[in-house]
Amino acid sequence: MEKLGQMTVIGPCESEFSVLVTFGGRCHSMAVQASVIEPLERHKEKSRGPAAKGGWIVTVFDNETNTYDEVIMVLMAATGCSLDEAEIETWEVDHLGKSVVHYSTEKECRRAAEIIATIGIQVEVSEE
Repeated sequence: MEKLGQMTVIGPCESEFSVLVTFGGRCHSMAVQASVIEPLERHKEKSRGPAAKGGWIVTVFDNETNTYDEVIMVLMAATGCSLDEAEIETWEVDHLGKSVVHYSTEKECRRAAEIIATIGIQVEVSEE
């Protein structure tokens, strides 16, 4: 197991990784396809705010289906962000209708959006 902040990546197991995320005193797990998991530390370096190089963004839109926990968990898995960042972005989605959750290259943004979309939430990749 490789411990990364609030997230533990276990795997691979066949074609998937299991990702355990701890927040709110509870541990949650989700399966993520091995093809979309790359070293999370590298993604953290690339994806910190508008100053990050790449010129592309991932925007997540509110819906009436997903819970806070689901959105927080998938944002942490997809972008490698901290619990605090995922909670803030989830609040923005709920209260403002949308939130920019990732800044990077087009390829990296599409990879993150693919993971986020697995929970059925609307996600968009666009140039800044």
